[in-house]
Amino acid sequence: MAEEKLSEVMEIIEKAASIMEENDFNTNKKVRKELSELQKRLRTLIGKKQFDIKQVYAYWSYSDLETVATKLLMKEPQKCGLSDEALENLILSIFASGDLEKEASYDYWYDFLELETGIEGVMDYLFCTDDKGNIVYESIDTIMEQIRQNREV
Repeated sequence: MAEEKLSEVMEIIEKAASIMEENDFNTNKKVRKELSELQKRLRTLIGKKQFDIKQVYAYWSYSDLETVATKLLMKEPQKCGLSDEALENLILSIFASGDLEKEASYDYWYDFLELETGIEGVMDYLFCTDDKGNIVYESIDTIMEQIRQNREV
């Protein structure tokens, strides 16, 4: 994802959210037209033809601007039919990347792993508490055993 694309998406989100916050976008035709134009630009940038600009209204109540923009730029996760070995390697690479520390990436991997395994709450398998009470990554052997036991085929 190019940095300039992220900046442009953030700019559009911020502008649309401000317009919706300051105006009655349900009845004001001028405001609706402006939002429609922003929505077209955003849809083109993120490659999602059905995206509704109203989804970013009051984004600050649930996330930060960069996270919202990053999520919009991410492709929807799709089931790949990974083998256990490929899934294990993927989980190890996710751990190594630090992606689970970033909200947008965490949400993507959450959706992907649930879709791929058919296990609701599969992300819970990835974490445990150490002897000091800190949340840490579970061992890959334990994770894979839990997935094998509960995976939808």
